[in-house]
Amino acid sequence: MDESEEIADALKNQGLTLVGKPVEDKEGRGHLVFVSVSFDEGGKQSPTNYEISRAEALVESILGDISIILVSEKGNDFKNNIKSMLIRRYSKQIRNIFTSVKGNKVSLWIEPKADIAETQIREIENRARDFLRIFNLSLDHFTNTRQNNTPSNTACLNLIRKKAPLSQDQLEIELRERGFDVPTQDWLAKNLDRWRKGQLIHRRADGGYVMTVKGLKALGSGKNRRSPDIARALDMARRQS
Repeated sequence: MDESEEIADALKNQGLTLVGKPVEDKEGRGHLVFVSVSFDEGGKQSPTNYEISRAEALVESILGDISIILVSEKGNDFKNNIKSMLIRRYSKQIRNIFTSVKGNKVSLWIEPKADIAETQIREIENRARDFLRIFNLSLDHFTNTRQNNTPSNTACLNLIRKKAPLSQDQLEIELRERGFDVPTQDWLAKNLDRWRKGQLIHRRADGGYVMTVKGLKALGSGKNRRSPDIARALDMARRQS
């Protein structure tokens, strides 16, 4: 049995479904393995990144380095793959990954869970660069969001409070005008969705975001419904709910 067959059998024994046989990386970095994944209506991936990571670590401890490429009905989208790979390998360090692409050049932002040593930042960058080569892409920019002027939750919410109603595009413009770095539209959309689910903001029918009473209280506005900020938020939400 050759090494690619051993890798395939080991991953299958861990419950993964492979698409074709593992192939040797043309640049000598172990094997490329294509793993089938699916997504439910809520976007939940099966098998999960944790399940893939556990199988990946076990196989690598015995058979050497592998690069797992996720394949679904959507194809082998590199954005999903680079995010999955980095979070699997650096789950204790990375909270989220955001990407943008122009031609064959990729910009990558990592959102760490805490401060990361510079040596590990370089390790993550080099692994991302090597992984993108599989897709014939090059890493153009690599940014740690803790090291640039990414707006805080409070900065974003304060802008919504002052300028409401604001659409996502309008909020991005306002942030950039104030010198903040907005990694990608996806980064901002995910934050807006998180604040909405946390009931800090309300999305009106016209796409504009306004503060909720809970959000205003979290920012330190008045403690009751007579507060001018709270009265304004209630009125805007009522008119466009």
